[in-house]
Amino acid sequence: DQNEHHHEERGFQREPGQKRPFYHRLPRNNYGVATDYLESLEVFHEDFKTLIIRYAENPNTVLVLDPPYLCTDCSYYDKDTYFDLIDFITLMSAVRPPFVFFSSDRSEFKRYIDYLIDKKTPGYEKFTSIQSLSRTGTRNKYYQYTDNMFYDFRYLQE
Repeated sequence: DQNEHHHEERGFQREPGQKRPFYHRLPRNNYGVATDYLESLEVFHEDFKTLIIRYAENPNTVLVLDPPYLCTDCSYYDKDTYFDLIDFITLMSAVRPPFVFFSSDRSEFKRYIDYLIDKKTPGYEKFTSIQSLSRTGTRNKYYQYTDNMFYDFRYLQE
């Protein structure tokens, strides 16, 4: 096959049926130059409670959120900074479009959003246009996972 020929040219020999090692699956091409791509991007490492208060009303702010996943094992987090259910509810009450929210299939995030919309709880409207992308991956032949990105770019000004 074409891939096998391509790998043999690089000096990688494999027996028929042998899978390619991980490092041979990575692209070897250089990425194009992204001049000024992130020029006006500001990255903050700060408690979400202060950041959202400061930036929630700014229409040019996209909230990129990746909190600990709801209902997953958080035992390895420092107890002083543990993100608990109340923090999750506080975050969700302050979130507004445009946003990107990362989650996984081990989290209750999607179920929570569905509940808000189904029961029409206060503020549910900000989640009615949510869209998602999912990517399933494997760490080894025994472990499979799905990462999700939920997003809503309504109100994003050009």
